[in-house]
Amino acid sequence: MNAINLDPSLQILNRDTVTPYLGRPWKNETLYHRLISIYRSEAASILENMNDSVKTRDIKSLHSLAHKLKGNSGVIGAERVQWLSDAVFQASGRGTAIKPQLILDMESELSIFLLEVDAFLDEKSTSSPEEN
Repeated sequence: MNAINLDPSLQILNRDTVTPYLGRPWKNETLYHRLISIYRSEAASILENMNDSVKTRDIKSLHSLAHKLKGNSGVIGAERVQWLSDAVFQASGRGTAIKPQLILDMESELSIFLLEVDAFLDEKSTSSPEEN
């Protein structure tokens, strides 16, 4: 599977996904921070393992890892990472080989998401409760 073009309507951080965690005011701020912390470490590990699976052509492992990252990304609001993970999940489910560049693209999208979510959380923590 070659590199794919992301749907331009996809958000880096889907704020509608985040809203139930945060509410108005931030009723579950600690929970979301914890989820982001766990996601940050797990996503990096999953992508590393996906890269290894691509190199060794372990499609079954790649399929499982893509499914896990897809679910984790959906819960946390990482819409683009979720979409790319789903593309890998679907392709690997059909037995299609994945090019290493696609995993690099996913790593880039993860980095962009983490920068976006950090900025969002900083913005939320410095705003007054009425603004949240």
